[in-house]
Amino acid sequence: MKNKTGIGYFLSPLGFIKITEKNNKIFSLKFVIFEDEKESITPLILKAKQELSEYFNKERKYFDLPFTVSGTEFQKKVYNALTKIPYGKTRSYNDVAVMINSAKASRAVGSANNKNNLFLLVPCHRVTRKNGALSGTKEWVKMQKWLIEFEKGNV
Repeated sequence: MKNKTGIGYFLSPLGFIKITEKNNKIFSLKFVIFEDEKESITPLILKAKQELSEYFNKERKYFDLPFTVSGTEFQKKVYNALTKIPYGKTRSYNDVAVMINSAKASRAVGSANNKNNLFLLVPCHRVTRKNGALSGTKEWVKMQKWLIEFEKGNV
């Protein structure tokens, strides 16, 4: 089977989200400053745009998109755990470490979280420090705070 790829952009309240599909699965979902590649629309890219629209219109809390994660086995365990954090709720890096039976690995959970290429499908924005503080770059913390407040119904 030929490698199928698709690229699309969705303008969210936080800026452009670039959607990348490989082999009929979403491979990457990330914020970009501008459209850096020409769109190559596929049925899955259209479905992703629809689901993102529903999410940001508060009509959808969970995504039904097929996706694939890359990374080490540990990172994949972390990403699987992140998909279990309910909409509108947060968990600490330590909570996630406990979820994957690696109670002392909260820093490694943070590192894996930082490498996540599927930020809404694998909701890394729902992970905070133990005291509830947000961490990351200034831009990411601003987006993370907005997404958490959005899901709690405060935006």
